[in-house]
Amino acid sequence: MSISKNIIRYFLIAFASLHSLAMWSTVPLFNRGETSYIISIPFNAKPEIQFAAKELQHYILKASGALLPIREQNSSDKYCIFLSADESNSEDFQYYSEGQNIRIHGLGGRGIINAIYDFLENELGIHWLTSETTIIPHIQSYTI
Repeated sequence: MSISKNIIRYFLIAFASLHSLAMWSTVPLFNRGETSYIISIPFNAKPEIQFAAKELQHYILKASGALLPIREQNSSDKYCIFLSADESNSEDFQYYSEGQNIRIHGLGGRGIINAIYDFLENELGIHWLTSETTIIPHIQSYTI
């Protein structure tokens, strides 16, 4: 492949990456106590997913003043944090952005709870020092 074709290819990849980031960054998860996002859980969600959704909602509200409603999965909502878990006994998890949505998935019931706490700690700076001491920073705006 010639040098000019490589340059064009890298330019297109870089442009596509920046375009994706620009699309994501146009809508903050919350800004000054307001949000367009919901927390979306599966229909008839397991207790672990329901608990994880309530914890996510609670700590985002404490940190930002923004109340994200919890709803059963509905693809018509434009901005969602989707929570899910599979049937394994693993405590592993993953979270990632997908367009303007966030997907948080646990590889088992305990995995989704771990995922929520990891997201809150790494993305919003919330820290649990002891079972009775939690550091919750006040955050005006957050965009992934």
